[in-house]
Amino acid sequence: GLILARMARANGHAQKPVIVVPKSVQANWVAEIEHWFPGASYLTIGETFTRGKDGELKGKSDSPAERARKWHDLRQNDYDFVLVSMPAWNDIDLDPVTKKELHDREFDVRRGDALGAAGDKRTKQIREAWEQARGKLDFRKRSDAVYFNDLGVDMIIGDEFHAYKNLFQVKNQRGFAPKFLGGSGQSMRAQDTNLKCKWLLGQTGGVNVYGLTATPTKNSPLEVYSMLNHIAPEEFEARGIKNSEDFISRYCLFKPELITSTSGDLEETLVTVGFMNLDELRDIMRRYINRRTAEDVGLELPERDDRQHLVDMSPEQESVYQVLREQVVESARSADASGDSHIFSVMSRMSKAAIDLELLSPVDYPNAASPKLDAVVKNVVEGGSPGASIGAHF
Repeated sequence: GLILARMARANGHAQKPVIVVPKSVQANWVAEIEHWFPGASYLTIGETFTRGKDGELKGKSDSPAERARKWHDLRQNDYDFVLVSMPAWNDIDLDPVTKKELHDREFDVRRGDALGAAGDKRTKQIREAWEQARGKLDFRKRSDAVYFNDLGVDMIIGDEFHAYKNLFQVKNQRGFAPKFLGGSGQSMRAQDTNLKCKWLLGQTGGVNVYGLTATPTKNSPLEVYSMLNHIAPEEFEARGIKNSEDFISRYCLFKPELITSTSGDLEETLVTVGFMNLDELRDIMRRYINRRTAEDVGLELPERDDRQHLVDMSPEQESVYQVLREQVVESARSADASGDSHIFSVMSRMSKAAIDLELLSPVDYPNAASPKLDAVVKNVVEGGSPGASIGAHF
């Protein structure tokens, strides 16, 4: 990512690239800049870093005022590197007018308008912000707000780019939402990132959006469509693929089968059973994805020794888990579930409850029994060797 930004500036392909990184590794990026490019100027947004007496980097989260100051700084000045934490990136937005213009070009939005649909919650929010902006045409002058499209950014490099893969949700096919397709949820941060990417692509002639990730397609073929939609949306549009429905119709195979529902009952529904037109899809992926394995880059990995252990939950865990399971069923029936009621939020709480109730709520379940953690400790003590690194996955 650093070399890409450096070369882009050196070759005139970009003047102000930004690198979006997880907050947890922003310090690592700063250390890499100082190591490989000593003397380079850099700006970090989201965190401020200093060197302690021990020489270690120490980070402090930017206050809203400090973050705003840095955005103004970026707008007025150039740096060799600009590192933006994901929370700061999610916070910076397009101006309301530009955002609505881009949003309204989306196929699903245009179709909804043509059918007279009111639009989802996000569409309503975008249009309400646009209406407010229209009421004060000089909204940029009347506020201290900084908008992404005012910064002069002409290249986006996203680290851990799979964080923005939940761009589309699975639509109904023949009356059913297909099971086992994955990618059933949408995230606001993915949708907002997509609009920022599309704005930049429109300014640069369709180039200068890059993503770095080790897991581009972890759970669903829809993630291929989502990830490439950030980078080269025209590639699918040229093939007549206007939305996620077109994508799965072109590349996925479905058939009705009996499955066990979230409530535990058997039901007949449409199931993903395979794929088609893969040569075409692989050709698109090869064109835009530069894939490298550990072997390609000379990275030696230890041999895998996977072991699965089945551990029963405690009675208290089972009771809490059952309540959360019922909430999942309710959330799946609701198209407007959000916040703590969203199915992903409930499933996250289920995962925590199954591991350790104290993870779910330290206040409500202090020192709760955790059979899984007890089993982990037991197996590490019995099977570990001195100096060995052991990873446990729940």
